[in-house]
Amino acid sequence: AHSWEPGSKCYYYSTNDRKNFPEQKWFLMRNVLKQGVLKYGDKVYIQSGAPKYIKNRLMKSGNYLGIEEGSKEYWTIEPAPGP
Repeated sequence: AHSWEPGSKCYYYSTNDRKNFPEQKWFLMRNVLKQGVLKYGDKVYIQSGAPKYIKNRLMKSGNYLGIEEGSKEYWTIEPAPGP
């Protein structure tokens, strides 16, 4: 997950870095019981896939992003901004 200006949004995209950095492996988990393909507007938890932090979820921490075990903070799926 990555964040950039404007700082109110967090954008997720896959990288090959998890091969070397397991801390960059994340799971998108729905915050409601719903099945099917994720769509823009869906709300999700972003949960760490790193073995050391497997129960931790991404959360806002002041002006930064952090992780906290079992955080209830959710994120909304939106398209990344264009060039």
